[in-house]
Amino acid sequence: MPHNSFLPLRDSWFQLAAMTAIVSGILIASDFAQRLAPPRHTAPTSPPASSSHRSARAARAAAQPPPPSPVAKGAAAPPTPVHTAVADAARAQNDFINGHYRLAMKWDRQAAARGNAGAANQIGAMYAHGLGVQLNYGRAMQWFREAAAHGNPAAESNIGTMYQKGLGVRQDYHKALRWFERAAAHGDPSAEFGIGRLYARGEGLSADARKAMWWYQRAAAHGLGMMKADDALGKLYESGKGIPENDDMALRWYLKAAAQGDVAAENAAGKLYQYGNNPLGVAAAPQRQAKLAMHWFREAAAQGSAYADRHIGMMYESGEGVPVSCAKALTWYHMAAAKGDIIAVGAIANLEASRCSPSR
Repeated sequence: MPHNSFLPLRDSWFQLAAMTAIVSGILIASDFAQRLAPPRHTAPTSPPASSSHRSARAARAAAQPPPPSPVAKGAAAPPTPVHTAVADAARAQNDFINGHYRLAMKWDRQAAARGNAGAANQIGAMYAHGLGVQLNYGRAMQWFREAAAHGNPAAESNIGTMYQKGLGVRQDYHKALRWFERAAAHGDPSAEFGIGRLYARGEGLSADARKAMWWYQRAAAHGLGMMKADDALGKLYESGKGIPENDDMALRWYLKAAAQGDVAAENAAGKLYQYGNNPLGVAAAPQRQAKLAMHWFREAAAQGSAYADRHIGMMYESGEGVPVSCAKALTWYHMAAAKGDIIAVGAIANLEASRCSPSR
């Protein structure tokens, strides 16, 4: 799924674990109650019936369906299926995580019909991304509003994103800010990031790098899952716009985001190691600095980054941290060019026109 501000899986691992525990408890309780149920009393034996009565009774018995097979002695009776909003939402999360979006939509709709706000928010997210359904921002907004009406902070934040980007609604930064503030008051980290981004870009209010930093730090304090806030802090420190430029602090934030798999942060960390002014004190060992740059570019390239492909090619062409290899440089340049990197196209032409033999 492309990275953006919608959060269909925000806290899903924690929510799924909690919901699964609840469902398991319900099932166990149901089974336990059946085990403790008192035995049924057998009706008193009727007096012997006449032969005619016995024939009539036999005819009636033959017309009746056979009784269910008795449960084997010592075996637990099968649990009664649990149909609750919590159970349906848990099934939806499991299907969503495994990419079964149509099934997830089915269970989410049942849960939402029973008032589950998280399920309604996830339906909105699926419409916003076109997962299991045709992309439809209008319907996405309807479901986000439904969830927000039940107090779901993620839905409030998603509405803010819709207004900020003008998806399904007229773009309105002021409304975006109001929805972000509402969600942030409920502790939503994505909304805190959204407010920081409005301040950083000066969208709907005066640009203020220090206020942007304050909101980014507040979002980043939530820990794992907020790498976009970590990456944004790195960019603020690297740019030096509105705050003192600081490559060391920039790299620290980039590395935090990169450790969570953020491609932009992986590339940024690689670039700072490659070109930075003594990042984190490693400039005293140029080869180590180059190897760290190559490590993060390879991490980003593994996720399909053309920028990383090109920089790996540059490092092979110049011999930074690796032996010079025109053949490997061309291979990486071609990989970047195939992904639409125009600079890589020029690098291929320059390399082929040079005296650097592709066989090297």
